[in-house]
Amino acid sequence: LYVIEMSTAPGCAPCADLWTRLFAFKAHYGWQVRTIGNDEAMLRSGRLGLPWVGNPVAWVRSTSDPNRIVPIAIGTDHDVNIARNAYLAAKMLTGVRAAVGVRAMSKFTGIVDSPPRRMISKSGLARR
Repeated sequence: LYVIEMSTAPGCAPCADLWTRLFAFKAHYGWQVRTIGNDEAMLRSGRLGLPWVGNPVAWVRSTSDPNRIVPIAIGTDHDVNIARNAYLAAKMLTGVRAAVGVRAMSKFTGIVDSPPRRMISKSGLARR
């Protein structure tokens, strides 16, 4: 149903760490894990308006639709965050409102950020 694709580079320590975590994820959940090249990773980042940060970046996509993708890890991350982000990405790819998934991801990762909240103080609007 889903595949995790990752950009990588030789001698990249965060890449090696993320590969270890992704293969553990693959063994536990049965998802496919593949490599993509830097050019493809840059194109994906550009399509989503993300800055190109280098390697590694892990993406989830449906095996039947190569054009709908969701980033789940930039750099390395904890196993539970990878599993949760993969689950949220799958939900977003199957029709859950993107805002729901993005809000959930923003609580635990640096991939997406929620807009700053404003509160009203005695002197007017103030950032929290």
